[in-house]
Amino acid sequence: MRSALVMRVWMSVIALGALGGCDAGDAPAAAPDLEAAREGAEALVDVGLATALAASYFDFGVTFDLALTAEQLASAAGATVERNLAGCGRVTVTGQEVWVDFGRSPGCALATRVEVTGSVRAQVSKLCCFQGAGFVMVSLPLDGVTVDGRALAGTYTIRTPDPVRIAVASAGTGMEGIVDVVGSAETLALSGRFTTARTAPATMLELRGLVWRRGDCYPGTGTIALERGASTQTLALTEATVTTGIAMLTVGDATSDIALPAYGACPPAGP
Repeated sequence: MRSALVMRVWMSVIALGALGGCDAGDAPAAAPDLEAAREGAEALVDVGLATALAASYFDFGVTFDLALTAEQLASAAGATVERNLAGCGRVTVTGQEVWVDFGRSPGCALATRVEVTGSVRAQVSKLCCFQGAGFVMVSLPLDGVTVDGRALAGTYTIRTPDPVRIAVASAGTGMEGIVDVVGSAETLALSGRFTTARTAPATMLELRGLVWRRGDCYPGTGTIALERGASTQTLALTEATVTTGIAMLTVGDATSDIALPAYGACPPAGP
């Protein structure tokens, strides 16, 4: 199933062209660090899918009313996810806990255009208030949850109001960092830095202006900077990426086309 929020950028690198030669006396062309690109993109996929799931609990761009108690805020989150379940699954709110059972495979196809299996026990809390300032926190433990066919792990801690700030932590992959989300009814824009220790040394990702339209297979705007040791490279996504699944990897002055992996019905079938 398509998901505007799914950032399937983990690298089945099937279209890596030659990076070109160099004239005598020139420094050798920089080579891509394909392991860093692949492993960094695996982390990016997890963040994207977790964001898609989080968007089912409350609408990014909507500020929870800090005049409400934590229990009332949990009830509001439960009502939001129940609406997004569109008649599938089961929601139980107990105090500050929102338990959602999406069921076994094939699970639930949500109104937010993702398919989810498993269950989540989210905890809602409030840090409040000084001169009207405060935050609502939603903690999502993701172990045992599958989104669009991919198993997630770790904990996703969301702080609202806008910009929504997400703390990502997964002991299994060493994934750690902060992602900021600005949402609307049509798009999600993500920025921020996080690392994954799937590689040694770890790979750092910096999301720069990534934007997804709901329903698109891939993001159509933005770049991802990847760093591992002395290696630096950039993955750029364009409007063409949405329909072709092709992104551009840049290392120094050299560029290569990268085929992003297919998932579900993505990329769309050609005419």
